[in-house]
Amino acid sequence: MSLPNRWRFQEWIGRNDPSETSPIVIGGCGSSGTTLVRHILDRHPAIFCGPESTLFLTRISSPAELADRFGFDLPEVSRWRRLSRSRVEFIERFQRACLARSGKQLWADKTPENLRCFHAIRRRFPQAKFVHVIRDGRDVACSLRQARWMRLEKITGDADRASPQALEACIRYWAERVRFGRSLAGDPRYHEIRYEDLLSRPEATLRGLTAFLGVDWDPALLRADDGASERGARSLFQSSVGRWRDELSAGDAEIIDRHAGDLLAELDYADGADWAGGLPAVARPRRAQAANGAPLSLRQRGVKALKQLRRDAYAAWFALLDRRFPHLGRLLGVLALVYLVMPFDLIPDRTPVFGYMDDAAALVLAAGLIKWLAPAGLWSEQRHAAALHLSRHIWAIGPREARA
Repeated sequence: MSLPNRWRFQEWIGRNDPSETSPIVIGGCGSSGTTLVRHILDRHPAIFCGPESTLFLTRISSPAELADRFGFDLPEVSRWRRLSRSRVEFIERFQRACLARSGKQLWADKTPENLRCFHAIRRRFPQAKFVHVIRDGRDVACSLRQARWMRLEKITGDADRASPQALEACIRYWAERVRFGRSLAGDPRYHEIRYEDLLSRPEATLRGLTAFLGVDWDPALLRADDGASERGARSLFQSSVGRWRDELSAGDAEIIDRHAGDLLAELDYADGADWAGGLPAVARPRRAQAANGAPLSLRQRGVKALKQLRRDAYAAWFALLDRRFPHLGRLLGVLALVYLVMPFDLIPDRTPVFGYMDDAAALVLAAGLIKWLAPAGLWSEQRHAAALHLSRHIWAIGPREARA
């Protein structure tokens, strides 16, 4: 749901009284083991870590979704929302209710996207503790290519999940999220936990985590939860570490090294490009993804064309901001922008249906010219970045960070 207007306005003007509570905020790139960490922490007698609440995100779950997910009564959750003067107050009410029902002392929220809000959460909850779950990006990319929730078709323009474009989307997704989360590195309230360490030496890793959280060690954390129905939550010792060795080709390795080689080396997952040695020229065939072969209706084709136009408009804008783009192309972009904003059009905007056709034609023409003038590879790179940006799968474009 969208935030209530009064909450949004308070956050916009920065008038939020900081909370005195100390939640545990867990985040990480999808398919990195955040679900496993959530179930492990929930076994501790002092920590309640329930399903994803999304309470710290730009759009949070509706009262009905929260009530169903956490087992509360819908009128009760709706009343908390109505009575709360700010998002912070609503989170505090929700936190108290979870702790009162569970009989525990600490509330933890595991939502992978929390990591993009770490800085905002730190301002509103100065005593919060942040846990960033990190996994080898090569394994994550292999996992994301098969994850149904990862809507790669929106990012790659309906490219096949086994294509280089899909792999590029996945490794960029991982790299930019990890960098976003690690922007808190050095803060005493920030702690990183490696998925591989959790599987290879669980007790030492979890003892370090409990020490950071300020709770006593409990052997219950090591108890396997094989009865859990949530994917990724079952046995502590089931893993797919190193799956990239069986699923990547030499060409795939080149893509990963180009977009995340420095980060893999920084995290000690790889040392230079030598990790790709021994990979086959062609990867092992992957299981085909189910496709919807139903033809698109006229309305669906129109919606798809408009989305592609919007993506190309963003790509053109990103290309214009790129230092590698020639100055002549920048001039064309400025002229197209001037035409879009000036009050006089070839077809008046008030004309039904056709009023914006000239603006759309100007966008298509400008995007085509920019694509034609862009250096080799720049247009595809920025088109890819635009699709990622529009689908809100990343919050950085090229070498520059952008706000969420």
